[in-house]
Amino acid sequence: GWKAGSDGTLDKSGLKAHFAIYYNASDTTRQALALAAADMIRPLGIQVDVLGRSWDEIKQHMHSDVVLFGAGSPDPFETYNLYVGTDVEGGWWFNTGLYDNPVVKAHFAKGLAAKTLAEALPEWKAAAWDGKTGYGMKGDAAWAWLVNIDHVYFVSKCLDVGPRQVEPHGHGFPITYNLEDWRWTCN
Repeated sequence: GWKAGSDGTLDKSGLKAHFAIYYNASDTTRQALALAAADMIRPLGIQVDVLGRSWDEIKQHMHSDVVLFGAGSPDPFETYNLYVGTDVEGGWWFNTGLYDNPVVKAHFAKGLAAKTLAEALPEWKAAAWDGKTGYGMKGDAAWAWLVNIDHVYFVSKCLDVGPRQVEPHGHGFPITYNLEDWRWTCN
């Protein structure tokens, strides 16, 4: 079994409970999240090294070490890429944990093949958890989701942007998802 050493870190037959969290060194938000995660894990007896590196350096570690990513999009295809995607052109960050669950893949495939949102949505949900397996917290928990970050936008009091959704960390411009609903309210 695991026993606490003199420094409080768990040890089992000479193997220390220890891992690294990599984050993009130019992103102070990711740095803060990595440091906070390490602080929360340390009392469990696990040593965590927090390492800020360039994406080129991180790329060398992303299939074997913990990497703090930012992701999120209302488009379910991003979720597909995180759990099923492969290292295709420009997509070296997809499925970095090399997650492979045939049942989850089948749900994603059915969701992608669906002709309507009403047909697709149950499959996307079942990919997360179908009562027996899934990529989500009740299933394989293939990614550790830390936070949803609130985004701040400065807009005019005259601009009504309509109802808001949970703002994802997409690399597009997600605030414009409902641009057709925006209204100017001042004369």
